Formats: sequence, C-alpha cells, structure tokens
Amino acid sequence: MNEAEIVENAALLTHVFGEWPSFHDAEVLTMHLDRAGEDGPSLEACVHVFRATSEVGADGRYVLTRHTKVTLRFCNILLPGLRGFNEQNSVSELDIEEVDPAEHDGRRLRACFGSNFGVEADLLCDRILVKAVEPFDPGV
Repeated sequence: MNEAEIVENAALLTHVFGEWPSFHDAEVLTMHLDRAGEDGPSLEACVHVFRATSEVGADGRYVLTRHTKVTLRFCNILLPGLRGFNEQNSVSELDIEEVDPAEHDGRRLRACFGSNFGVEADLLCDRILVKAVEPFDPGV
C-alpha cells in the first residue's frame, strides 16, 4: 500500500523526502487527544522524522539528514491502545493500512505506531492528514 495515496496532504512530506518516509526510529514529540471537533474525536501527533544515510560520522554513528517535524492528524478515531508515552518515544514504524469499515466500527483506516522505546499506539480512523511540515533541530 502507498501511504502517500491515502494520507491527505502527503505531498507536503514527500516533497522533503522524495517519498513517504519509513518513520523508522522517528520520535513522537507530542500527542494531543481531542474528543470534539468537526472531524469527531481526533489524535494529533508531532513526530521528528529524518533520513538515515549509510555514511558514518566521526562519532561512529550513522549520519542523519532532513530532520523534519511533521504534524499528523487522525480524524474520527477509536483508540483501542495507547501506552508507554515517556520522555523519548522512539517508534519502529508508522504502519497505515486500509481496513473494512464494516468490521472496524465504520472506520476505514488503521494506524499503528510500533515502539522501539516509549509510546505505542493502535488506532482506527476515517482520515489521516499531514497538517504541517517544518524543519526541525534535534538539538532543541
């Protein structure tokens, strides 16, 4: 499945990376839940995403480029699972898939934040959109 075809405004993010990023080792900075709104209950997540290169720096670590803060909005959500949010929140992936609304309380998308350390989330929703994309300084 191509997330860039499902996520609204995905071009804001694919413009930075040339494709939909993997979100591997990305860090969830904030998560905001809102029970009301025109899109129903929602979750908004700000995530630090970057590209890992094959180059190794003087410190022995892979060089990371294109540091970006992306704000994702998940609309009309059901949230079966959210746990582990702490001071770091490194994710292994952001998996997005289409699901049968008849089997998922009317929701057509499922999104899972897999955890390396910290937050783990599993949610169903009607829509996912890229709300904002901006350069990010990981030293801040």
